[in-house]
Amino acid sequence: GMPPKSQAISLALYLALPHSLVFPHQLSTEALHIPLLVTSTWLICESIRNDNIWLVLSSALLLALATLIRPITLLWPATIFVIAMLLGRVRIGAIFFAVAYAPVVLWMAFVWQHTGTFGLGESNHSLGRNLYLRVTAIAATMPKAEASEVTRRYLNQGSEGRMGAIEYFEVGLHYPMPFIGAGARDAAVFFGKSGVERLTVDYFGSDAQFNSLTSIDNGWHKRLDTASPIMTLRYLWHVMGATLLISLAASALLVAMIALAICGAVALVSEVSDAERAKSARFATIVLIVLPLYMFVFSLVVIAVQSRQRAPAEFAIVLLAVYGWRTLPSFRGPLHRRRTMSGDRAAIQGNKSGDHQAQLLDLSGRAHVTFSGASASGWTLAVSRFSRCAGSLLMRS
Repeated sequence: GMPPKSQAISLALYLALPHSLVFPHQLSTEALHIPLLVTSTWLICESIRNDNIWLVLSSALLLALATLIRPITLLWPATIFVIAMLLGRVRIGAIFFAVAYAPVVLWMAFVWQHTGTFGLGESNHSLGRNLYLRVTAIAATMPKAEASEVTRRYLNQGSEGRMGAIEYFEVGLHYPMPFIGAGARDAAVFFGKSGVERLTVDYFGSDAQFNSLTSIDNGWHKRLDTASPIMTLRYLWHVMGATLLISLAASALLVAMIALAICGAVALVSEVSDAERAKSARFATIVLIVLPLYMFVFSLVVIAVQSRQRAPAEFAIVLLAVYGWRTLPSFRGPLHRRRTMSGDRAAIQGNKSGDHQAQLLDLSGRAHVTFSGASASGWTLAVSRFSRCAGSLLMRS
């Protein structure tokens, strides 16, 4: 499992992330949503390991609360159900699915009774509003003729327009390349922008600097969509000055962490594929890998992806990255021996197998991760117990 050193590294890394530092001290929904989601994830993994129905119920209710706070997790119960079903835990998955959706459906029914619309409620941040604004932003990147056609057919509701999911996909099918380009830029932001600007700009920058960077009509994201990356960097240097160097350094560190997380995911997949591994280990592995991808995919419905959309999945990325770092020596050793002992393939294979078996033995312990809290103080408690003993996500059967 994770030895104390790795636990301490996980804790320090998570605490050092910009979103972990900032969100508990800002009036943002993430301060409640993220601890609830992380605690729910740990509880459902523990329920799979212990076959405990009370843990399932607790996990589902926490996720329901998180969804009512930030609807991006609306389809996460269905995702958990599919994962549980694939691993033969249909009963746990079905109970989780039903309990997680019950409060959400009750709220939707309440909204329907009072507004005549079945949903979570309309606002300037609703799904329909975001889809309409996203198509508007993508249309601004198209050639003039195509942009005019999109505006005529789909963007004819004025500044307060809304768009359904089916209509949104219809636009994407008619104009795939602009949508693919927008998705690529969003991926660069999601996986490459650290969010350190919430410290350097929000706390230490001027109001003029903040307003210029976050302007919908002329901010950094608008320039990224409509201008070249070089022109966008020139604009950022003009507005941010030397502070931009901090952002670039933080982005480089984030990209390195994402690369380590990929290494950790690959290593975990190769090890839990062993028939002797417990289903709880497989379940935890799949959840940790799928959660960041889920957050990215469902962040694509907003007008412009920001680094804050990655925040709910950062605990999973940290776990995978630390695990990936631990596996690097076992990769480097066999590669080095291949270069220096190319004539002795049998010995190399033996060493490689030995390294792998040692790592499997090391995995037989517990990877301890606990989270709790549902406010700014709860966030601090959640991350402070990030890697302490409270259950195992990965263990041998």
